[in-house]
Amino acid sequence: MTRSNLALILATTLALPFGTGCTSPESTTDDPNHPTPDAHFEAGPFKVGPGEELVMCSYVRADSEDAQDITAFLTEQSQGGHHLIVYTLDHAVDIAPHKCSQGGQPSWNQVLATQLEEEEIHFPEGVGFHVEAHQQYVMETHFINTTAAELEVKSGFGIVYGQGVKERASTYFFGSMNIDVEPHSTFEKTAECHPPKPMTAYTMFGHQHRMGVNVDVMHKPGGSGGDMIYSSTNWETPEIKPFDQGLSLGTDDIVSVSCKWNNTGDKRLRYPHEMCYAIGYYWPADAGIFCATGGGKDTCECREQGALDTGPGGASVEVTLRRKDVIENAGGDLDTGAPIYCALFRAEDYTPLGPKPGTQPYYFRDAVDVVLATEKDTATFDIQDVTPGDYAVSCMMDVIGGGFQVGKGDIANASAPAVTVKTGDVAHVDVLLNFAIP
Repeated sequence: MTRSNLALILATTLALPFGTGCTSPESTTDDPNHPTPDAHFEAGPFKVGPGEELVMCSYVRADSEDAQDITAFLTEQSQGGHHLIVYTLDHAVDIAPHKCSQGGQPSWNQVLATQLEEEEIHFPEGVGFHVEAHQQYVMETHFINTTAAELEVKSGFGIVYGQGVKERASTYFFGSMNIDVEPHSTFEKTAECHPPKPMTAYTMFGHQHRMGVNVDVMHKPGGSGGDMIYSSTNWETPEIKPFDQGLSLGTDDIVSVSCKWNNTGDKRLRYPHEMCYAIGYYWPADAGIFCATGGGKDTCECREQGALDTGPGGASVEVTLRRKDVIENAGGDLDTGAPIYCALFRAEDYTPLGPKPGTQPYYFRDAVDVVLATEKDTATFDIQDVTPGDYAVSCMMDVIGGGFQVGKGDIANASAPAVTVKTGDVAHVDVLLNFAIP
């Protein structure tokens, strides 16, 4: 019996230029606390139906002729805007805006995360981001329409250039994907994570969706005792707490994130429809940090996002997925629309027993609320901007409420089909979920 997916998403977690602005080396305002952006970008407008959610990725590109230092961001979201996340890419991409997965791709560098209608993010002197000339960005926009009418939605961000950035900032996530709330019931979960390296936290905010009741965060120096450093009961516009002198976190410390939900709906509630994170900026940073419990396990696992070089892109892969009608030892129902995740690993990183230790997928997509009622039903994953090469395809269905970290009882494909991707082509591959993780 093979174990092709036992490490699947333990590893992980485009658009025509939509908007550009003028670029210059300095801000054009005399008020350093409220600067005028040197470049501005927008995603949208998009349509979101009543009671629906929408996650879109839109690629935008700066028109600066020279490399720049970023010292501040200015953001805005229309009604229905839940979050705006911005990543940098190391190559140009010209693909139309499309629906996408939350959390980006393993090679994307996250430079901005906000949940507010409007926000100004200013970094301390000497801290910020360094970007290249004609920098390519991707805007991940998540909209939730809680009204009874269709909404037209959009999001935007502005950049303020400065000088003297010596320390790179990035984003951190601490929390849990072990979310499984029965209809008309409450549920609580706590994740305790050790930072993977010494870090200085600059800001913090809690992140949940509309059934979220609270996010409470404790800092336990040396792994015990500690104080509450953050608390919020507002899922839609949570307070952003600044640590003006910076909050020092060591590898022996624990960041404890506790969340509660009240599911007032008629359907089982799982990740990613609900989330539990403490999010903010930190430095010194080589990449973003994602630390979370998942797969039904209480052990927090950390990884970096944005440190992986996946190459220049230029092709795409379409995965068509089915499931076997009966899979013994599955940990939950197979026909209720449980989230499905598919990943492409480099062929050289994969063995008959699964990914090699320490490797991670190069590309990642999910399908949420796709019901595979029988073995004839299909889910389709359109994975774009893939670098030509040979890959192994590994997928799983989260039937246990553990997010994209695979756990006992999740179903997967027992062997990983191979796919060869050529420049400019769309490669197709079929995957069958036929194995329950022991």
